[in-house]
Amino acid sequence: MRRLLGGAAALFCAILPLAADESDRLHIGIAADPDVPPVMQIALNQWFITRNFDFRCSRIKLADGWKSLKDGKIDVLVIDCADAEIPKEDFFKLTHFASQAAAVYVSRDNKLTEISTKSLINIFTSSMPKWKYYNGNDADIHLYGLKSGVVGYGLFRRLAIPADALHGTTIFRVGGSRDVAALCGADEFSLGAALLIDDALHLRASVLRVDGVYPTIKNIADGSYPLMRKLQAATRRDSDNATVEAYLKNLTSRESEERMVESGFLPVSRLNAALEAAENAKK
Repeated sequence: MRRLLGGAAALFCAILPLAADESDRLHIGIAADPDVPPVMQIALNQWFITRNFDFRCSRIKLADGWKSLKDGKIDVLVIDCADAEIPKEDFFKLTHFASQAAAVYVSRDNKLTEISTKSLINIFTSSMPKWKYYNGNDADIHLYGLKSGVVGYGLFRRLAIPADALHGTTIFRVGGSRDVAALCGADEFSLGAALLIDDALHLRASVLRVDGVYPTIKNIADGSYPLMRKLQAATRRDSDNATVEAYLKNLTSRESEERMVESGFLPVSRLNAALEAAENAKK
């Protein structure tokens, strides 16, 4: 059965060559938060179609996914959800292949340099948030965010904001993280939430520390920055399925990592390089 799934599932199901027969078919369970938008399906759809590989792929609750993996009903459990609980059993191994981080943007004219996740929740759940509680200015906070279905929409909402928190708040939504940063750079009363981008300073936007931690690649890699999540694949330790091994190998291939970067992810090679550089700097 060939299926196109939304969110990160499209990437996970898009990097394996055509299987030779049913015994090589990959059975993949995707454990993802229910509000994950189909951003990577948009980015990878055409490439997926041209590869035309054979697989079974379905959404699954995380707890059910662990049981199905243990019972051999699925070959791979892709974990694409925040705060995932990892069992203490040793029947599986985890492959971390990417991470994703959100950023909080303000204008460079704003005196604010950091904010807490608690304050973010207060701002995004208030009907009329004011700057006076955060930087002394009595102006309204102009909120900028991402449209549903674009890269990064679900991440900030899942990690910093309760699932039902945005209903009473007016947020100006745009189509990309760079657009959010640019609008924040042009509006001294702004606060924006989007994916971390490299050229925020060129857009006159500042990136805030969250809970005292700045979103460097190193801080994302070691997990100290709070607005991040890992993308991992769990497989059985006793598996001798060559297709599973090919899948895991391709997760960290250059071609796959290029697709991850295009879709707003930080591949594990870049994360490991940041950690290695930090270690070398200590010597």
